[in-house]
Amino acid sequence: MSALSVQDVKDYLGIDFADDATDRLVTAMVSTVDGYMKGALGAGYPADDERVKMVAKIIISDLYDHRDLSDKVTGATRRLVDSMLQQVRLEMRAAGDGV
Repeated sequence: MSALSVQDVKDYLGIDFADDATDRLVTAMVSTVDGYMKGALGAGYPADDERVKMVAKIIISDLYDHRDLSDKVTGATRRLVDSMLQQVRLEMRAAGDGV
């Protein structure tokens, strides 16, 4: 289960207004990223790990910014996300919790 709240994500994205549609969208994105993290890191992924939270926010930001299905994603962002997930995956494997 994701450790991110809708407000955490809205703060990261700079959304400072109350809007039901935006809250529903952010909630769906948090759920989507939680599923992605389970697939990438395993069901017991460390949701409270600050690196995992940051990767989740980066992914949500990309989903939010490119929700019109644009192909614009920077290589630097992809490398950062891949690197952070690989670090956590290796730590989980070493602890016997990983994939």
